[in-house]
Amino acid sequence: MRSAAARFAAVAAATLVGARGAAPSVVAGAIRWDAWFGTSVPLPAGMPGWAVTATLSPSPWHDRLPFYATVLNATAVAFDNNVQAAIDAEIEAAVGAGIDHFAFVQYPPSDAMSASLRLVLGSTAPAKARLRFCLIAQGSWVASNGTAGLAAYVNATVALFRRPDYVRVAAGGVGDRPVLYLFDIEAGQWGNGSTYATWQWALQQLSAATQAAGLGAPYLVLMTFQATAGFQQAVAINGDTGAPPRGLIAALSAYALPGGSASGEPYAALAGASRSFWAACEATGADVAPVVPAGWDRRPRVQTPVPWEAPCQSGDPCSYFYIMPQPSELGNLTADAVAFVAAHAGTGATATGLVLLSAWNEFDEGHYIAPLLPQDGGSARLDAIGAVLTSPPRQPTPFDGIVRPAGDGSEYAYLPPPAVSNHAAFVVDLTTTGSAMLGVAWFSGAYEEAPNCSIAYATLSTDGAVFSPGVIVSLAMNKSNQNPVLWLNDTGAGGDGLLHLWHTTAGANAGEATAQLRHLTSTDGGTQWTAPAPFSAMTGVFDRNRLIASPAGSAGEQRLRSREGARPLV
Repeated sequence: MRSAAARFAAVAAATLVGARGAAPSVVAGAIRWDAWFGTSVPLPAGMPGWAVTATLSPSPWHDRLPFYATVLNATAVAFDNNVQAAIDAEIEAAVGAGIDHFAFVQYPPSDAMSASLRLVLGSTAPAKARLRFCLIAQGSWVASNGTAGLAAYVNATVALFRRPDYVRVAAGGVGDRPVLYLFDIEAGQWGNGSTYATWQWALQQLSAATQAAGLGAPYLVLMTFQATAGFQQAVAINGDTGAPPRGLIAALSAYALPGGSASGEPYAALAGASRSFWAACEATGADVAPVVPAGWDRRPRVQTPVPWEAPCQSGDPCSYFYIMPQPSELGNLTADAVAFVAAHAGTGATATGLVLLSAWNEFDEGHYIAPLLPQDGGSARLDAIGAVLTSPPRQPTPFDGIVRPAGDGSEYAYLPPPAVSNHAAFVVDLTTTGSAMLGVAWFSGAYEEAPNCSIAYATLSTDGAVFSPGVIVSLAMNKSNQNPVLWLNDTGAGGDGLLHLWHTTAGANAGEATAQLRHLTSTDGGTQWTAPAPFSAMTGVFDRNRLIASPAGSAGEQRLRSREGARPLV
């Protein structure tokens, strides 16, 4: 048996979220919103293109221009995506990155916003044979002509469903189901006192027509910003057809995940919110198509409002944003979504394998992966995603706590964590207690500094074979716990075998200035703990390093020095 100290490498724990590498079941799509025809379509039909040309014309936003754009001067740009060569280049880029399909926001067939869909479907580029498509139905448009106009929508949509390059999945024991995302769905959109029951009727008409065309019932995915609210909406629409994944609507996803702050939150916060969103959707019992947001920063629209949105003032929540991700951060979140899908391959929440990248080309909203101008990073974002989606398949990470040999003389284990984001593991040798070989504490939550981020603890069995699941030992509601430090008082004549745990507690998303130190103890190696208690009233405190015991009464006696004066640590 190797010493506990030599086995510290076994704690590969608590900082990983999932396996890397695409599983065979992953079906990755990218949202397309196609107003990027610039001023090539005359007004009024071309209004969206003129509007987004204006939003991206100020120089601060030139670094998010697509590869087919031209910077005319510091206050003017030009672009036109309604050109076959540009569309074919996008197809080649998407397929090269392992993207299976584009998810088009659906507009009337004759609308200028539908031109890119027509160009993609009509492309003769070699890569087009490997690119499929699906639709995102907008409630405001579907219901715009009232119930009398539904038949025209159903006929046009089923005609697209029948195309061999439309995305179809098997789910709920039924195959050949066309995927249709539902966005911006509201009860009163049909007018005349309509309710969600009207939506149930409309979706039943679409389902009946789809099945009459020889296909399975549509696989409907409701886009929402909040998992519980989205599930409740789906239940209201499904009515007596059953709650997701049964009934009309089977799954939940999102078009985007807005948030951030007036000064910009790090992309890590958005990544954490994304993982929490996936888990919350799964917890409802619905199927999940995990969304991978490439950012959120709509300041171009704050500076230059677009006609279809209410004006937004700088500093208002509608202007909040996240700092743009590094390509590696975007690749990591994509890998986590792939792992989330792989963990449910063939069954459960992600049985269809759908992963939704948000978005291909939402440039002025700040979530995009399409190639940019070379001086602004070119295809760096897409390359990072492609490195995940095109990598060899790997098995999901075994979060079972079992210690395994790494093949180089070391050992590793992946601990079952309580939450999706885990960081700052701290290990203590417990062999002298006889209760365990190692103890490990870390903080676990939606993301670092998130509300209710907690301290988790686990132990390695005395035979060194397996770690216990991580359990929460310290939680401060609506605050963020971080940086646990463990110390076992088993040295010297005064050693009493008491296990100490210190950690910081601060306001959620508030930085370190308000952080205070809290303390709890265990007499049995961490099976049971005292309630966390303030250790000092001093603020701005952050702990991290290991304690080193000194002889009692010596000059090195363990003490905490603060504005309150010195006091013994133990």
